[in-house]
Amino acid sequence: MAVPNAVPEYIWSSLTQNDKETYLKLKESFYYSNSPILCKEKDKSTFPSELETIRAYIDSDSIGVEERSIAVGISFQPSFLSVNIQRLKILLNRCKSSINKGFQQINYISEKSRVKTHVVKSIPLLSMHPEEIRQWAIRIPSKGSYDLTNNMMHMPLPQKSTDIIKNINLGNDQ
Repeated sequence: MAVPNAVPEYIWSSLTQNDKETYLKLKESFYYSNSPILCKEKDKSTFPSELETIRAYIDSDSIGVEERSIAVGISFQPSFLSVNIQRLKILLNRCKSSINKGFQQINYISEKSRVKTHVVKSIPLLSMHPEEIRQWAIRIPSKGSYDLTNNMMHMPLPQKSTDIIKNINLGNDQ
């Protein structure tokens, strides 16, 4: 199985076969969804639900959370998010500005101080790859933000977070 764009070889090779297949299904589902990431009406934006789907993939197994976080380009922490915009834009099939606007819309702002410390705290595996840390940014919730760290949009995740992954419609099933 070929390594997808932007996912480091050392990460791709450490993912399980199921993680690889699910990553590719996620990527394909975002590609075929053609949903607007942003809408003037916040409740119609697909960005929060896309992040929820990614979070379900990351949390689908307690083993390999860091590797899946690195592969998709986001790590969810109680008080912040670590984001690799290049990986996230490839997975979501969105441009950088669209993703940044998505974070703005849900009131997550960029934090400039102690980025390296926060990134390594959220993904300790990156401490062995310091050249990669500079590709990551920190997003923190501001007033009125969606609660991305504790059940996004104040809605509980499904009983099994893998339910979201298993039920992905790739748009080409007939």
